[in-house]
Amino acid sequence: AKAQLPLLRATRQSMAIRVAALAAVLLPAVSAFSPLRMSPGRVTPLPRSRRGASGGALWMVGNNEPIRITDEEDWVDQEPAFEDGRNLFLNKANPEQRICYDAFYGTEELSIVVLPYLNTPKNQGFAANIEGWCRRNGFTYICADYHGVSKSGGDLSKGTVTRWTEDTIQLLEKAVPGKAVLVGAAVGGWVMMRVAMRRPDLVAALVGVSCDPDFTEELLWNGLNEDDKAAIMENGEHEITWGDTKYLVSRALVEDGRKNLVLSGGPNSVDIDAPVRLVHGMMDEEVPISMALRLVEALRTDDVKLSFLKRGTHFVDQEGEYNELRRAIEDAVDAAKTYVYDLTSPGSG
Repeated sequence: AKAQLPLLRATRQSMAIRVAALAAVLLPAVSAFSPLRMSPGRVTPLPRSRRGASGGALWMVGNNEPIRITDEEDWVDQEPAFEDGRNLFLNKANPEQRICYDAFYGTEELSIVVLPYLNTPKNQGFAANIEGWCRRNGFTYICADYHGVSKSGGDLSKGTVTRWTEDTIQLLEKAVPGKAVLVGAAVGGWVMMRVAMRRPDLVAALVGVSCDPDFTEELLWNGLNEDDKAAIMENGEHEITWGDTKYLVSRALVEDGRKNLVLSGGPNSVDIDAPVRLVHGMMDEEVPISMALRLVEALRTDDVKLSFLKRGTHFVDQEGEYNELRRAIEDAVDAAKTYVYDLTSPGSG
């Protein structure tokens, strides 16, 4: 037996050399494909930010967590992906840039990402209702606090459409597997439009509730008296009453809004090709029905549906209204499956 040990060691060394040579041939070929992460009941792409500059990093799976074995140079400071829970963070080490979000990953391919009402925390009834629907139907659910709101970092006076758009894109890149159906309420509807225009590759469909694109200019600024306008511009922020609700409005929000106008270009001017579903209350005191109709006309996509809630106000808070919202999401998901996998459509993949 002792005489056989040198031969055994030599054989093992020879096998190791062969395995290394085989890996050198196979790894470049494997890395040409999109990296996959496997978890119970599904196979989904890793977030784009975890793929490396070329998008071709190779990952191995151990204990349902990805282990990177190539392209290690851009691994530094990356954060865990696909972690279920509440009050998770992106950019946790930077209080000013921190994004706080809830995430629960499902088995369906598409994810549902909720963008709340203005200055509203992520755990309010609107988002909670959608979360329940996602959990019952196996969809990934993600919702974050806006910059300056609740547990996210920063100051509310610096919260703008541009900032919220950039944060949403970062969330989609780092925490969302595959494409997402964005569900935006009020200003969230404006933000989701800007996201879809900038990064159509991240978006499968849009669902808007009481959407108010351009509200800072058309609805807010044009309706304020001179004293309120002066207070906003001179003090940097000022509380105003809009509809039945009080809002803290900042100068930054107003000025940034002028850089993100959506409706000013006229019919078919909004470069969005994804399916869009809109729900609007006919008794909305903050956003008139006319704005919803203008948005339908401005969108380039022909796959647009607008539903009216006869007694609905600005805030969805009745079970019948939630039923209509859930139907809109279901319809958007069905339309998105056709849109995402139709390789002739812009932004499909």
